[in-house]
Amino acid sequence: MEPHSSLSIPSAYRFSVSLYCLSIPPSDTIPNATPKLNHKNHPYEMPADDRSGKQAAAQQAVDILHEISTILNCHLDRRTLSICISMIENGVNPEALASVVKELRKESQEVDAQIASRRR
Repeated sequence: MEPHSSLSIPSAYRFSVSLYCLSIPPSDTIPNATPKLNHKNHPYEMPADDRSGKQAAAQQAVDILHEISTILNCHLDRRTLSICISMIENGVNPEALASVVKELRKESQEVDAQIASRRR
């Protein structure tokens, strides 16, 4: 899966920190935050050369996030990070997403434990 082309480092960073401590607020709650440009309010369409540069930057951001994820023992691969970042870029609250990831892991461990106990 290709990284999301509108990946931004602040959103990606906010997600990685949210997975670790769930303490970074969304940018709309930060006073004097610069509004984020999106496809509706972007002043111009990007030329093809810039798109490939943007894709390279997105890939680099995913690589950096993967390193952060590894350091923080988040156990997220590059594909999962790309999906999570895409969800955040589309408006999903990073703290809520982190909570869902943690809950899914917990349920997965419980299911694995049940399967292991049945095999004994």
